[in-house]
Order: sequence, then C-alpha cells, then structure tokens
Amino acid sequence: MPPILQLNKKAFPFPAYRTVSVLSVDFLEVEHAVRVICGSVRPDTGALDQIRKSAEREGMSLPDELVDRLSYIFQGPL
Repeated sequence: MPPILQLNKKAFPFPAYRTVSVLSVDFLEVEHAVRVICGSVRPDTGALDQIRKSAEREGMSLPDELVDRLSYIFQGPL
C-alpha cells in the first residue's frame, strides 16, 4: 500500500495532527535522528495557532512540542 492513498478523488483533504510510523527496529537510530531534527524546527507562530485552534474545534488537544506529536511502533528483535 502506498504511504498516501486517496480512495475517493472527490473527498476533501483532512488535517493530520499526529503521525504514527510502524517500523522495524532497524530504523530506531534513524527515527531518533528525525526527532532531533524535528525538535530544532520552529514553525511560524501564526501557523501553529491556526492548527491548534482547528484541533480544538475538533475536540483535540495538541502537545506544545512538535516531536510529541510523533509516535512509533517498532517491530522485531533488538
């Protein structure tokens, strides 16, 4: 299955406030590096406020830090 799949071409886009990746444990170090990089990104404050307000309208609360919106499921032996 492709990482992004559009089942209905007429469907409206939707916001993804959080992500989850299902990976082999072989990618643990890579994902740690991704978190370090994402932790140093400082998005525009206005954009963050707009996203937070949108999430609140949908009954969701978002963590302050972007990296806290990333989740992982690692599979396989260490």
